[in-house]
Amino acid sequence: IAIFKAGGAYLPLDTRAPISRQAQILAQSQSKWLLITSDFDDTSSQVCAALSDDAQLHVLRLDELITAGASQENLTASDSTEDVGARLAYVIYTSGSTGLPKGAMVEQRGMMNHMLAKIRDLRLTADDVIAQTAPQSFDISVWQFFSALILGGVVHIFPDQVAADPLGLLQETAAQEITILEVVPSLLRMMLDELSEGAPVDLHKLRWMIPTGEALPPNLARQWLHFCPQIPLVNAYGPTECSDDVTHYFVTEPPAASVVNMPIGRPLMNMRMYILDAHQQPAPIGVAGELYVGGIGVGRGYIHDPERTAQAFVPDLFSTDPQARLYKTGDKARYLPDGNIEYLGRLDYQVKIRGFRIELGEIEAVLEQHPAVYQAIVMDQADPTGNKRLVAYVAPADDESESRLTTSRLRAFLSEKLPDYMTPSIFITLAQMPLTPNGKVDRKALPAPTAATWGAQNEYVAPQNELQAQL
Repeated sequence: IAIFKAGGAYLPLDTRAPISRQAQILAQSQSKWLLITSDFDDTSSQVCAALSDDAQLHVLRLDELITAGASQENLTASDSTEDVGARLAYVIYTSGSTGLPKGAMVEQRGMMNHMLAKIRDLRLTADDVIAQTAPQSFDISVWQFFSALILGGVVHIFPDQVAADPLGLLQETAAQEITILEVVPSLLRMMLDELSEGAPVDLHKLRWMIPTGEALPPNLARQWLHFCPQIPLVNAYGPTECSDDVTHYFVTEPPAASVVNMPIGRPLMNMRMYILDAHQQPAPIGVAGELYVGGIGVGRGYIHDPERTAQAFVPDLFSTDPQARLYKTGDKARYLPDGNIEYLGRLDYQVKIRGFRIELGEIEAVLEQHPAVYQAIVMDQADPTGNKRLVAYVAPADDESESRLTTSRLRAFLSEKLPDYMTPSIFITLAQMPLTPNGKVDRKALPAPTAATWGAQNEYVAPQNELQAQL
């Protein structure tokens, strides 16, 4: 709040990240001030030591500033005629495909529009108690913290160890009478595990459960509404580059068994969503294309990175404002006849193996329909001969289910629903999927098949020509 009052912007650093990454972010962003408490003296010293000699970074210890006293001279309203909405509000770094993090810049107007949309759509009031489950380096922390302050409500900040503990999170949600809770689907899965095992928690005050950050599997929605039918889900979708969420989809009834992908809903107020084909033209209803985001929430781009900004932020040819831009999400989606948008996965999760174009998300969705499968991730990996093959990672629904997750059974199950060329060559069973610090599935941490694993399972050879494919 003080930074906003001064007309500045903030960049949160994840102190759990490696020192080299923290230093890389400070250097790339050309930050001038590092605000810390004395608890992080050692960390900040290591980060500063990792910076180049020409870095002009000044370290300020907040607890020392507080004890030293402060002047009230700067507390009066500013007479500036500057467009406050156009000011930079914050910079949050996301991972980049090249291995270099990208600092997404979000303006005040985008940040405020998202918070006001949350207040309107969730019907938030001063009586609400909003859980802050995300670290400051995760974009959902912004609305979790500030929305309650706008309303005069309460924000309850969960310690990291509680926010990452499914049972502890449920217990604290009940004890603090939380009304709004937002988590990633991976954590929601583990919370449902606790509920299924009879965790003694009373969630009668909880009004909304908001899964975000990953695609919401339909079976997860069904499970939640089975245990908590009175608490609707809000399937929220949005990239950091566009001020966080840009769509909401309200789930009050368990999705039908035929639903493979949960819709992500409709645009928030003052936002626009386009699904465009390869020629930048709107795709017909029901036809898949790339999802583009327009409107007030589209950010400035990536800080000090004009090349990657130009790649992801393109002119908005559908707007009358010549300065308007669209954000190119890299996500595949389609409009449904009812006006909702269906998320179909990442475009970069589309692979080509032996000439066949394959959507990895489709295989994952079908695998998760198997009663013994709790969660599934499919990736393409090179075998010892260098050929690309599909590898499926599956987590069992319970201890008894693990014995049912044999290669032959899973292949037989998939053969009833998918073409043969979409059947993985390798199935690896994991007790649970590895997660990133933000609670999302960490695909990079999935174990690669060993040479013995490649040889232990029967090799599947895809059709080599059109005749074989037809046969």
